[in-house]
Amino acid sequence: MTEDVYVVGDDPAGPDPFVVLAAAAARGGTARLVAVVDTDGREPYEIARKLATLDHLSGGRAGWRPTGDPDRTVAFVAAVHALLGSWRADDLVIEGGTFVARPDVGAFRHRDAYFDIAGLFNLPPGPQGRPPIVEDGAR
Repeated sequence: MTEDVYVVGDDPAGPDPFVVLAAAAARGGTARLVAVVDTDGREPYEIARKLATLDHLSGGRAGWRPTGDPDRTVAFVAAVHALLGSWRADDLVIEGGTFVARPDVGAFRHRDAYFDIAGLFNLPPGPQGRPPIVEDGAR
């Protein structure tokens, strides 16, 4: 049995692929929702937030296909993974008016030849933690 996959490209002249996929997520279903991300024209923080949001909205069906300069793409994926991995499993607490377990929840630091970023990633991870990179429509 094959899995249904919706792949939306990253076209500067078209709508943001994450917006299109969020609309698809709202319709329900079980299809994997894959955004093609041009790593040459985007920033890791922006994409990490959009991936985590889509993963939340879709109940864990988000995926992505990074494209662009190969060296920058490798660095980009590492930076996105650093952001998505900045929350620990026990960081989100929803009881007695407390929502996070520590004041520096989401703290991240990533430095390489392409990116030097640090701060707080203010969105808890989605159901998958790190949505998978999808090649050719398959997981």
